[in-house]
Amino acid sequence: ETVVKVNEEMKTVVEFLFKNYDPSNRFTTLRGLETKVMEEFNIKLSPQGIRNILINDFYIGTLSYGNRPKRKGIHETFITKHRFTRTQNKLKNSRNRLTS
Repeated sequence: ETVVKVNEEMKTVVEFLFKNYDPSNRFTTLRGLETKVMEEFNIKLSPQGIRNILINDFYIGTLSYGNRPKRKGIHETFITKHRFTRTQNKLKNSRNRLTS
């Protein structure tokens, strides 16, 4: 059994990103959050890096290893499924607006 420990500093950043991502506000788009994370935490994340965090279902308890199917992990989860799903919908809707 593998135990995964979440880095406390990154946990705070991840929670911040999930809480603040809002594509309808220019300060909290992926690019806006890039600036806010640098100001708030002194961590450089690209918009793509932020997007990768926001689509990572590890934070709601899913584990994946290579090509194996995803499964429920036993690690600490700190993003609710509801918040994760809302964020996925915001990401999808903002992408649809860009491509339409």
